[in-house]
Amino acid sequence: MTRAALGVVLLVTLPSCGGSSKGTDDSGSCENADACGGDVVGVWTISASCLDVDAAQMMESSSCPGVTARASDWNVTGSITFTSELTYSSTTTIGGNVIVALPASCLKQQGVTLSCAQVQDSLQSSLAGSDFSSAHCSVSAGNGCACTLVLVPVSSTASGTYTTTVAGVMTQTQAGGSSSNSAYCVQGSTMTLSPDEMSMGNVSGTITLTK
Repeated sequence: MTRAALGVVLLVTLPSCGGSSKGTDDSGSCENADACGGDVVGVWTISASCLDVDAAQMMESSSCPGVTARASDWNVTGSITFTSELTYSSTTTIGGNVIVALPASCLKQQGVTLSCAQVQDSLQSSLAGSDFSSAHCSVSAGNGCACTLVLVPVSSTASGTYTTTVAGVMTQTQAGGSSSNSAYCVQGSTMTLSPDEMSMGNVSGTITLTK
């Protein structure tokens, strides 16, 4: 959903460029927590989150070589309930920014070089109905533009079943959906969850919950 919206915005803004590009993540500053297992039954509130989101896939629809994207300040709020009958339900909201770097070569259209202010105006006018609420662009190194797109907070609910292992691996299976694995650790009234790279390869880091 976010990938498609970003691709549409860039295609509208930069229609004359050709090719494809690849983005980068947010430098891997958020570490996965260790798994230790424990009893997850209860109502847990998300108290903190540190997530690195690989934004490379968001750029698959970009029409200009050299464009990169990185996630910034992504966070999760909400709660999740685990029952003794091995079912779960959750209500979460995800928000953050995507920072798009446009090299100078991508600013040239039909012999005219766009300013970052013009790129910002074009992006802003293209956001209606997308997953982003605003855009701000400034001049970057090499006379390119760095544009920050603010993601509209996305709220969702989910439910399904779960299993855990003594080693600290949780598998959650959404009702009618797919499964995902997380490393988890419960210590007292605090639990940490870290997404498994194999099942959620574009997200790493840790979500901390308390009850």
